Amino acid sequence: MELNVVCFDYPYPPNYGGIIDVFFKVKKLNKLGVSIVLHVFTDRVDVDHPQLKEVSSQIFYYDINKKWYYFFYNKPFSVLTRNHKDLLQNLKLNSSPILFEGLKSTYCCHDEQLDGRVKLLRYHNIEHDYYNGISKSESNLLKKKIYSLEASKYKKYENILPKFDKVFTLSIFETNHVDLKFGNAKYIPAFHGNKQLQELSEWGEYVLYHGDLSISDNIKSVLFLIDAFKRIQTIKFVIASGNNEALITKKIKGYNHIKFEKIKDFNHLKQLFKKSHVCVSWSFQQSGTKLKLINALFNSRFNVVNKNVVDDVSILSICNVVNTKAELVNKVLELMTKPYNDIIINSKQIVLNSKLSDSNNAKVIKECVKDLVEKN
Repeated sequence: MELNVVCFDYPYPPNYGGIIDVFFKVKKLNKLGVSIVLHVFTDRVDVDHPQLKEVSSQIFYYDINKKWYYFFYNKPFSVLTRNHKDLLQNLKLNSSPILFEGLKSTYCCHDEQLDGRVKLLRYHNIEHDYYNGISKSESNLLKKKIYSLEASKYKKYENILPKFDKVFTLSIFETNHVDLKFGNAKYIPAFHGNKQLQELSEWGEYVLYHGDLSISDNIKSVLFLIDAFKRIQTIKFVIASGNNEALITKKIKGYNHIKFEKIKDFNHLKQLFKKSHVCVSWSFQQSGTKLKLINALFNSRFNVVNKNVVDDVSILSICNVVNTKAELVNKVLELMTKPYNDIIINSKQIVLNSKLSDSNNAKVIKECVKDLVEKN
């Protein structure tokens, strides 16, 4: 089997949500014998990474063209920037199915030259909800307006979903949304690259929050958490991120029990997980099960979340769910006195093996594509 994969960004290194899902999905599909033809939109290619060559038979690159006047078009700006004439020509070099990674990559999907092809979509977000959420969290008035405008454009653009034979959704919430409107969704949880639970002792040292602090929702969340942990000075709280150190350092000045740790790479993050006793994931946006929680479930001990972070009931069952600042503080105080034992480990293992196995989920995609090709 051969599969074209159209990627909205350069898929290596896998260092943020959507790209982590892309890279480890492609890697597992390739391991199952699927020949991957990668089509990559990017503005930063210097050299082919050998890790990409190992999992694909061909790689084509296309520039992301951020022309200012695209803001005045009816289509979303992030879709228009990934409009490249060579993509369509390269997709016509074979007759294999096409997997579009995210709505951002779908500019050419409706072209009549692709009629008759099996077309699939990895639905990374309900984009209009995502951009509305960013808009609400954003303090800069110009950016707030830009994100709000992008949200309204995506709400209309979503009507292209019937063009796809199958839409692979990341969460229950998104599955219900797509099925209710278009009826072609299939739930496939995020690919993440973790193979098994990290071996951990009974006790960790601190509470950990990690996230990309260039994202407005994460900034809003971490400021909320800082305010909560100012109240419990007997517990060490570590904030880990690759960016925005100056902002956090300013906010935690004078609170010696709160520390910022700049993440160097994923191995560094795994060490931070290993030393934590509780890992907190928080969001003010509902967008299904967040990938940062999946990493935390595999690599840390106890996980505290609010309702916006996860919507899969089975995954929810191995988390501690709280929804107010007071509930968060009380739950953290409680968990810091509990050992991480075999009962908890076994419960996590059962759920993670059944729901979040990259190998099993890649097999589901392969079989789905195979069935669609045969029907076509």
